[in-house]
Amino acid sequence: MSFRAKIILALVVMNAIFLTVITGTTLQFFAHNGYERLRAHARTDARLLASAAVTGILTHDVGGLQAVVDEILTNPDIGFVRVLDRSGRVLAQGGARQALARPFHEGTMRRSGRSRYFEVDQPVIVAGVRYGTVELGLSVRPLRHRLAEGRLRMTTVALVELLLALLFAFYFGSYLGRRLKVLEDAASKVGEGQLGYQVMVRGRDEISRTLRAFNAMSLRLREASDERQRQDGALKELAATLERRVAQRTQELADANQALQKLALHDPLTGLPNRALFEQELGRLLMESRRTQECFAVMILDLNGFKAINDSRGHDAGDRLLRAVGQRLQGAVRASDVVARFGGDEFALLLPALRGGGAAIAVIAEKVARAVAQPLALGLENVEISASIGVAVFPEDGVDMLLLIRRADAAMYWAKRHAAGFQVYDPMIDVQAAEPDAMPPHERRIHAAMANGEFLLHYQPIVSLIDGAVVAVEALARWEDPERGLISPADFMPTIERSRLMTEFTLHVLDRALDDRVLWAADHPSLPIAINISALDLQDDGFVQRVRDRLAQAGPARLVFELTEGALVSNPDQAASVMEALRDAGIPAALDDYGTGYASIAYLRTLPFDRVKIDRSLIAVIDTNVNEREIVRAIIDVCHCLGYGVVAEGVEHDGLQEILRALHCDYAQGYGIARPMPAAALCDWLAWRAPAGARDEVSLE
Repeated sequence: MSFRAKIILALVVMNAIFLTVITGTTLQFFAHNGYERLRAHARTDARLLASAAVTGILTHDVGGLQAVVDEILTNPDIGFVRVLDRSGRVLAQGGARQALARPFHEGTMRRSGRSRYFEVDQPVIVAGVRYGTVELGLSVRPLRHRLAEGRLRMTTVALVELLLALLFAFYFGSYLGRRLKVLEDAASKVGEGQLGYQVMVRGRDEISRTLRAFNAMSLRLREASDERQRQDGALKELAATLERRVAQRTQELADANQALQKLALHDPLTGLPNRALFEQELGRLLMESRRTQECFAVMILDLNGFKAINDSRGHDAGDRLLRAVGQRLQGAVRASDVVARFGGDEFALLLPALRGGGAAIAVIAEKVARAVAQPLALGLENVEISASIGVAVFPEDGVDMLLLIRRADAAMYWAKRHAAGFQVYDPMIDVQAAEPDAMPPHERRIHAAMANGEFLLHYQPIVSLIDGAVVAVEALARWEDPERGLISPADFMPTIERSRLMTEFTLHVLDRALDDRVLWAADHPSLPIAINISALDLQDDGFVQRVRDRLAQAGPARLVFELTEGALVSNPDQAASVMEALRDAGIPAALDDYGTGYASIAYLRTLPFDRVKIDRSLIAVIDTNVNEREIVRAIIDVCHCLGYGVVAEGVEHDGLQEILRALHCDYAQGYGIARPMPAAALCDWLAWRAPAGARDEVSLE
């Protein structure tokens, strides 16, 4: 139904209701007034009749009474008359017989045939004595006739008024509909995009004011649209500029990241992969070869006589020689082989998909040796140099990374001592090398340092991110060389990890930690000590028992052994077995440096860890790199789902702690909390951190 029709219908209905109410009320008023006048007239006629009938009643003049009655009945409005004596006997009567035949009821309106009468009586009283009664019935026909005429007139007037109201409603609805249609059409045009569209307005009524307001709104919309278009144009230009700058910056960052990756994973002198990249490739090849059972070889190469050339001709000549050797090695092997420089004059080669056994290895080793031995022009002279090469083969000589490198290294030292050119690993090499005099010089130096007590432990606290409680301390080895001073672990740990001394060194660290623990045991008896162990420790069948023996000798102590991801990749089954044995001995295990590229979620599901330590390289950038932050969040969520506690390494400032709390990380460790410190300094720090035993240690388990 249209708006115009609704207005017309509403006006007609309201007018009809109003006219009905007014007409009904008026007719009711007239009817009531007519009946009241009829009642008064009947009373008056009855009193007149009573006065006229006094003499007849007193004298019992029936004929005179009848004459009075007949005279009164000449009034057409009087329907019947009856005169009664004191005893109720009828003296005279006349009029409608049916009415006279019925009992009389004072003050009522009764129907008699087709007529309706209003009945009244009037007593005849003389000197206070009642001598009779006059009964009279007044016809209501004249009144009804007048009321019917009044209803007809009122109905006619109401119908005329209703017709006029209908015409007015139709006109007003049409007028209002036309005005609103103008507004509707204008709104449609604005909605279609004709911003600023104007409506012609005449008059000052409400609709005119509404149309003027619409015109003003339409103009404001056009102005706002124009302004928005100008802003959109500016924003698009700004976005394009930002996009170009971001693309440029992204490319610069990608180039810088690529350069940093190359710097981190390549040797800056030769451009060859460094030890870190070599071990990554070796770890990847190990996982692939365990699945395919394909043979590959690790080759360690050391230059003979390089030190003499470097000392006599200078470092520039030595650098030129190393670069030339790197190029020759790359030219001597396949494109799929990996050539790396470990440092100094030591190189390593990774030879995947090796077929042909020992004969193939000999061919490759001789080809490499010939390439190195080619004369090289250094200044005005040609120099010649040779190489000692050691080879370890997967899976015959080892099934994990460190063992293969160590055995290839051992074979290389055997070849160097015996001037054999190259040597494939043989178990007899380890037997012969067991004598201290047979150790390489750097291994003998480390062995002597352990015997002389030159290795010290510094301890770095691990704290809860919930309440700041100290939950553990990690033991970190430092070498205090009498000649060179304090040596960083980065300078001696790679050598130890490649040698036969790894397990001996781990147990040496354990002994020192148990000795140092005495300093704080009285105040912090339940504070765990975290000690790092390597893949070689896991390969030692007697390692767990030797740990048990030391704990039995030193007394109760809480330990946590931390394993790197590389140790898991080397031999996950062996790692799981040793970890279970350590857990049975009351020593939980932690996965150290998680996120550096080796371990997958599968290791987290299958190996019996109690906590996971996220590598500092991920933690260091979570305050500036959203992607790295989400990676850390995902690692924390996965670890919590598996029931592991999570430690963040490398927390350097309070801002990182706040972010880690928001990510629901459990514990933190780093320079922002405390630097590694000697045992005595740790005791002072613990006393400052929780004076008078105000805070108990909280377990990491």
